[in-house]
Amino acid sequence: FQHRRLARDLDIVLLDATEPFGFDHVFPRGTLREPVTGIQRAAVVCLTRSDLIDEHGRAAIQQRAANLAPHAAWCEAAHEPHELLNSNGLTQPLVALTGDRVAAFCGIGNPAAFRHALENAGANIVFWREFADHHAYFDADLAELASGAAAANSELVVCTHKDLVKLSNAKIGCRELWALTVEMQIRAGQDALENALDRAAKMVQLQRK
Repeated sequence: FQHRRLARDLDIVLLDATEPFGFDHVFPRGTLREPVTGIQRAAVVCLTRSDLIDEHGRAAIQQRAANLAPHAAWCEAAHEPHELLNSNGLTQPLVALTGDRVAAFCGIGNPAAFRHALENAGANIVFWREFADHHAYFDADLAELASGAAAANSELVVCTHKDLVKLSNAKIGCRELWALTVEMQIRAGQDALENALDRAAKMVQLQRK
């Protein structure tokens, strides 16, 4: 909804299950960029990280979304860890994390979700560092991470894919750097989402004729 001048064929709103309505206020009091009533423009509302809350919590969010956008389709999704990736494009399976002493860092909007994903993958997190969202990494940051990873006697360093693309490093200090990649999995409402996409695609095709 941020780029109002762009033509759009379908509006899909993602609600993070861990903070779905941005404290009900716009910046700086909350995290919304417009009033929550703006969701009424959505054609589809998708609850992401739905696996991090229980069924009652999901139902409560769905009900509020339905009150705000009664005509929108509803679906639920989860970010599921996929594999480890390094800056050279090499990959290894998640089992490589099992039991390892891991130093982890991130500069994203929801660091708790990243930590949750690592722990679910079997990582033993012995050093943890959070940076601000969209953080640009400098030599001092890398030196701090290398020092922390060494002091914690970690076996490898792991960040998010978003952070890895900002770094050309294959290592942090003398430890290998890997990113945890994730895939979005639709857990409920896939038919509703696909039907909305199909309708939008058909409308575009008709407009081009």
